[in-house]
Amino acid sequence: MPKHIYEYDCVDIYKQPAFDNVLLKNHKIQFAVFHTKLNKPGIYGARAVIDVYDPPVKMNQVSSAQIWVEGGPPAELNSIQFGWAVSHHFISTFMNNNADASQKTGCYNTMCPGFVQVHPSQHVGQPFENSSVIGGLICATQPLIYKKFLQDPETGNWWLFVDSSSKIGYWPKEILPHLSKAATFVQYGGWTYNSPDGLSPPMGTGRFPSKNIHESCFFAQLQTVNKFNNLVDIERDSLQKVVDNTSCYDAKHWGNRYGTLAQTFSFGGPGGMCGI
Repeated sequence: MPKHIYEYDCVDIYKQPAFDNVLLKNHKIQFAVFHTKLNKPGIYGARAVIDVYDPPVKMNQVSSAQIWVEGGPPAELNSIQFGWAVSHHFISTFMNNNADASQKTGCYNTMCPGFVQVHPSQHVGQPFENSSVIGGLICATQPLIYKKFLQDPETGNWWLFVDSSSKIGYWPKEILPHLSKAATFVQYGGWTYNSPDGLSPPMGTGRFPSKNIHESCFFAQLQTVNKFNNLVDIERDSLQKVVDNTSCYDAKHWGNRYGTLAQTFSFGGPGGMCGI
């Protein structure tokens, strides 16, 4: 699929799709993740280094790796999500947000109300030019989602940076009432969306997690943001693993085994008939 370059500097910021009252089909989140212990108050953001792969997917399948920043009661869960996704053999950045645990609300990339684009050229949905190769080149993205608590306590918007320096845009606090002050937990990991025949696609590299980070997809430098806008490393004992079906996918935490990568885990698997 050809790559396209999109420019936003000629579009009125108030006429972008974020302000259209349209809700797209929900996406169900499944499979291999690590999350912080639930209901921990005072989380003002999250960051990670995410290894970028291009697993083979079929029509109507999606395979992704992402960060979730969430808060609120289960039936009204507010969620901000960002990462990479592969669909129709096309790998790109993506985002999603919803205000009711994906029951009726939810959006995908900028084609929905909510996210406000501010960067003139970089955008959500932008394709990756390269991806990691098993046993070879490692390509990664470094997203940061955070609330400017000290500098901008009244506005309370959630900002998205990619590769820690490019300010892409923000989620207004009005669309996420349970995140208006802070989040209560963060998740890191992969999810897949199966095709109508019930087959789930590969996740990560398509292999189960390995200690060799050149052989399996990984998250590294897991961090949250505190109320002083400081990045804080997540301690290993504060993370919990959730895997729906270990015959299809898994996740393994390796701690600080890799030096500057700090807290690191790998995840993935071949997929298949996973009983969903």
